[in-house]
Amino acid sequence: MLIIRMLRIIKRELKIVWSDWRLTVMIFAMPVLYTALLGNLYAERRVTRIPAYIVDQDNSLLSRSVANAVSRNETLRFAGYLPNLDEFRTKVIRREGHVCFVIPKNFERDVKDGRKAKLLSIIDGSNLLLSNSAYKAATTISQTFSVGVLTKKLTMKGTPGEYALPAAMPIESVARVWYIPSFEYFGFIMLGLVGTVVQQIALIGVALAYARERQHGLIPGIFKITSSPLEVLATKAILYTAINLSTAFAAYALTIYHYHVKIDGSMLMSAMLLGLFIFTIVALGVCVSTLCKDELFATEILMLMSLPSFLLSGFTWPVFAMTPVIKFFNWILPLSHFINPLRAIATQNGTFADIRGDVLWMWAVATISYVVAYLVVWSTMAAAKRRMDAGLPPDCGYHITE
Repeated sequence: MLIIRMLRIIKRELKIVWSDWRLTVMIFAMPVLYTALLGNLYAERRVTRIPAYIVDQDNSLLSRSVANAVSRNETLRFAGYLPNLDEFRTKVIRREGHVCFVIPKNFERDVKDGRKAKLLSIIDGSNLLLSNSAYKAATTISQTFSVGVLTKKLTMKGTPGEYALPAAMPIESVARVWYIPSFEYFGFIMLGLVGTVVQQIALIGVALAYARERQHGLIPGIFKITSSPLEVLATKAILYTAINLSTAFAAYALTIYHYHVKIDGSMLMSAMLLGLFIFTIVALGVCVSTLCKDELFATEILMLMSLPSFLLSGFTWPVFAMTPVIKFFNWILPLSHFINPLRAIATQNGTFADIRGDVLWMWAVATISYVVAYLVVWSTMAAAKRRMDAGLPPDCGYHITE
């Protein structure tokens, strides 16, 4: 009977699935876990508490009331006073500030004397999701503040309340957007997406190149060349770093010269950052693949790690709006420490001092990964050598093709 045969096939398939714990986790657990991860990422539903600073050149009672207006706004968070816009630029590049209100000298005196006063708001435009929210909030604060101040001034002069608001001429509110003033989406998103593609291809390539050695049991050939695990590890690391560097540079060259994505900062520093990122990714891929028994498992692990990395990187959804758990994932993922510093260099003309922390972190990840990989390669090659000396087949250990 057809239904009986189909039920028997279903029973057989479920038995196959349950017999492999990796497949079971992949099918039943990962969709729920990734949904929970993304749900926590966007738990705030919209960007709020954007760090906003004030450059107060007037230092008056009226200028200090701007800070109160910022504090009452649900989109912004008053982060403090700064002495000048250069300090704000540093905050922006280091992802510590995104809005700044500039209050000029004689601000209060001009308002009291009936002269036009200017309230300037500076918006970080390098993150379009962030800048749209920040622009609306800054404009609302500037306009509401100016109308409120002048309405109060007219009322104090004896103008009836019902006539004060229509008669109030707002303080001149000026908003300037830094870095991507045109809100161009293509130039904003391409730098991050290309980095994500480069990471994905590099991780998969390294995983397949390393894990298959163990899976296919091709151990005898390596001892005809060398018995040093350091030479084995270093040679393959250099090879796959060189391959992925060439493809990564080609991808970014296409992005810059064919699709005309601008790099306003140092091209040399951008290239060095890309080189360090590839070095780190290859090291991480080597480490994972030496720990895995076969290429499928290595690929699965690296795919699960890299799949949500762009969303968690902070390139689009800002880090300050993430929950503590998501911030931890953001901190450990290599991609976060590449595409955000790259944006700082490319669109904000950042310096090495602005990305030093990210550079040191990637060096640390690469160093730890290679140390772990060396220990694994050394132990498995030693075990394989003992099996060969005992006349046993090389069905375990670290296997290198001839």
